[in-house]
Amino acid sequence: MGVRSFSSFINDNASTLLVSQELKDTSLIIDGYNILHELYYFSPANTTYGGDYDIFSKSIETFCKRLSINNINPFFVFDGASELHDLKFHTGLERAQERIHLANLSSHRKRTKILPCLAFRACIDKLRELNVPFCVCDHEADQQLASLAREWNCPLVSNDTDFLLFDLPGGVISVQNLNLPDILDKSASADDKLYARIYHNRTLLELYDIKPRNLPLLAVICGNDSFPSNKMIRFRRHINRSKSDSMDIAKYLRWLANYATLDCAVTALMLLCGPIDKDRQRSRVMKTVEAYNSYTNHVGPYFLTGKIMHTSTHRLHETLPELFWSRYRSALISKRLMEVLFFHRRVFAVQMEDLKCPSAWLSSACIRQQTYQILSASSMRSITTVSEYDRHNKLLLKRVVPVNYNVPRECITLETLYDQSVEQRLNLFYKTLEITDEMVAAGVVTPDSPDRKDNDILTALIIFWVNHCEPQSCKIHLMSILVCVVNLSLIDEHLSKQDRVCKQVERHSHVPTRDQRHELGLEMPVLQAMAQFQSVLSDGLDLLGLLGIDFNIRLHEIFSGRYVYNLAIELSARIDPGPYCEELLVRGSDYSNLFKSWYQLIEENVKEGYLTVMGNNKVTAETISKAAKKRAKRAAQRNRSASPVDVEAEEKEEVTVEELLDNRFALLSIVKD
Repeated sequence: MGVRSFSSFINDNASTLLVSQELKDTSLIIDGYNILHELYYFSPANTTYGGDYDIFSKSIETFCKRLSINNINPFFVFDGASELHDLKFHTGLERAQERIHLANLSSHRKRTKILPCLAFRACIDKLRELNVPFCVCDHEADQQLASLAREWNCPLVSNDTDFLLFDLPGGVISVQNLNLPDILDKSASADDKLYARIYHNRTLLELYDIKPRNLPLLAVICGNDSFPSNKMIRFRRHINRSKSDSMDIAKYLRWLANYATLDCAVTALMLLCGPIDKDRQRSRVMKTVEAYNSYTNHVGPYFLTGKIMHTSTHRLHETLPELFWSRYRSALISKRLMEVLFFHRRVFAVQMEDLKCPSAWLSSACIRQQTYQILSASSMRSITTVSEYDRHNKLLLKRVVPVNYNVPRECITLETLYDQSVEQRLNLFYKTLEITDEMVAAGVVTPDSPDRKDNDILTALIIFWVNHCEPQSCKIHLMSILVCVVNLSLIDEHLSKQDRVCKQVERHSHVPTRDQRHELGLEMPVLQAMAQFQSVLSDGLDLLGLLGIDFNIRLHEIFSGRYVYNLAIELSARIDPGPYCEELLVRGSDYSNLFKSWYQLIEENVKEGYLTVMGNNKVTAETISKAAKKRAKRAAQRNRSASPVDVEAEEKEEVTVEELLDNRFALLSIVKD
């Protein structure tokens, strides 16, 4: 990301180019997507099981509170849709293909990481809960971030080396120089100071005696996301005085110091580029350079007054209602929908899923179809097809999706939708999720009851997921999801720390051990089902946001990958997993009763035959008994090595299914005073 090899050059010369400074009493402009990746990877959250959003959200909270203690006011700015000139599209496709490769390695227990598909939504949910200011730009956020940091004269946090070429008086802090492990250290006291190593553009300019407007040419020479590095191979070989194309930043900086003006430097650059279309190439070079010398701040007024301004002129800025842009700026409408509006395409991020199965995103195709219809009817130029770039096996391929008009065009535009009542828009949402009138009459959802809206939406999404899961989901997947939601959203870990329910449910919150994994890798059917659940959740919430309906259940209250995975593996070893879930939540408690009634409601309303008993796992009493004997034998070996206790009787003991269940639930017989 950013200027090739420039980060290595800065690190190699850190003693000269970086200054250690205490961070306090200042605003801090933060590259949202950049810090999002780093916060997730530095946190204890795992990427292997589909996303530990509960753990991730706690890390965000710790990060923001630590900044607040030092009187630092963070402002998160996130990228929007691609730029209108669309120079980075092929770079995006390359990254999507690389993500598929990394997902394949991770599924074979290699040490790779891919950011979970709903991490951005989890981050936004937590920032909104903490009242931390954030916004989403119309397009790429680089210029807006730099302009805001320059105007407010405060540091900017990002790993993107593009910012090292901007003239920012407050300096740039890369994430590794921010020292995230110390910030996320919960044991740190309020008196602990925060230090960071800050890069200042002026130091580099003075060191090499370069004119400020000439420095952005380094992005052209080395290459960045907008300008391919292979365009300057001949130039680099000439400067290196060899056939080698290796990057030598110091030589390029000394070359730039020879020219007093940008025009002279560009002219000299063109002469050394070889036989190319110089006029066209010069135009592209100047466009790349000017992006670093232009400072137009449109997000500052939004943070200060809520005023919405646009970075470019497009007919959609005038035709779409103000409510649409307000919701988009506050991340209530996804930037993915802007890609559909501007470019009629969508690039999907592969998840931790079974790459031998169809893409998990196919399960939510019907939801996207309704979304495309609304966007097409709201655009001055109708969208007849949408190009979806999605995984097919291990390759990224394009499929062209026709946009069908099952609803009269005049009824689904954003202008008319926002004039309708919330109940009417909810009915359209439920209709998209195939919630029938009979199900409404039976009380599965109640569009006219605002108090139940959020729970009804989640129930409808789960029913849709079960009905469209391919391969079909099984009961243990559904049970794992429901127990996870009850655990994350209802059981307060602070108020109920000594409560039996809290003690019971937290047993599945650890990182899965080797014994809980498949012998040849991960339990892929579980990951595939969870990936499809997240696809339905993602596209369903995108449609909700477009309809102007707020969903108030935070993502970290719905899904934790490691918890669902652990529980699903546990349930797969049981003949009847239902009673275990009830006992896990303490049978007879409000939590257990909620789980039981919720599960029955969903089971009664999914399509017949769409909820298999145990999926591909064929569990019998014999297999459970064998597993229990193995566990008992391992426990006996551990006890023997720890102390000379006679365990001969334990090794000879026959373990039955009934005895195993009695042992597991022995804790439940303890009555708390």
